[in-house]
Amino acid sequence: MKQRAKRLMVYLLVTLLVCQAIGYDVLMVVAARITFDDELQITTDSSDDYIYLSGGAKTLTVAEDVTLSGNVDFTLEESSVENALVNNGTISGKILIGDAAARITNNGTITGDINMNESTAQITNNGTISSGSFNLTTGSSLYSIGAISTITMEGGKLEIVGGSVGTILDTS
Repeated sequence: MKQRAKRLMVYLLVTLLVCQAIGYDVLMVVAARITFDDELQITTDSSDDYIYLSGGAKTLTVAEDVTLSGNVDFTLEESSVENALVNNGTISGKILIGDAAARITNNGTITGDINMNESTAQITNNGTISSGSFNLTTGSSLYSIGAISTITMEGGKLEIVGGSVGTILDTS
């Protein structure tokens, strides 16, 4: 038993040394990508990446006065399952929607890029979207009563009810 414990300690120390030698923090290697079941609420500032896995709809909520600088990745989800992101704080990381179904409600601020492929995203903006890159693709829709700095239309549906939009680029 003592020999097994010593081997485990050696394996852990070697892993630690290798990670530090190539410039990675060991905890970041382990916890850089967080997957979750059903619902997750982020209540403290976070730089982790949050990814959705297949197997049912999930909801990720960013609480008020919380900053998420990691990425939110919908791309690993089946296109028939609708996942939700509810932002009440600030997201400065990328939102990657890919080919998945997604429902995004922004009540706070999104400054990170919003990237879509052939998604069917339904986005409701009640806050501010000042992304450097935000393309709305065919099959997706954006309902906005908040502020948007720039949006690139690639065949999606845009409904502005209130608020303001800086620049709309139509490439469809």
